[in-house]
Amino acid sequence: SFPTRRSSDLSRRANNLDRTDHEIGLRIKQICKRLGIPVGDLNRLAEIAPQLVIDPAGLSFGIRGRDYVFLDFNASARKKNLVLAHEMGHVLLGHLLTDHLARDESPCGEVIYRELLADVFSAVLMALCAYGAAGNDKEEK
Repeated sequence: SFPTRRSSDLSRRANNLDRTDHEIGLRIKQICKRLGIPVGDLNRLAEIAPQLVIDPAGLSFGIRGRDYVFLDFNASARKKNLVLAHEMGHVLLGHLLTDHLARDESPCGEVIYRELLADVFSAVLMALCAYGAAGNDKEEK
């Protein structure tokens, strides 16, 4: 017979995962704040600029010399963390279109390569945040 776990044990583990997701999110947001990268609500952006073709998960762009990241504030904590870290990767790796919101016309291979780099960046950043190695563990005031 298979060993069974008590529901209270599973519930405790789920709560720990939720807490970890929340703490990772706080660390990633602190990094954005320190780097001066504003994080906005993707749904609000879609209301303001309906002409934009918006990825439902997240978006980053540069305009007038400033980088911006937008994500769906209604997504789960884990999804928001992943998207925010991925979009930060685009910002910090220099992938952004600047001074306009035009569609990226790069060859397909370049786009795929940039997406893979942003995915790797996000995985490393989330791992560092999960283990407390990124930034200061104290909350900013």
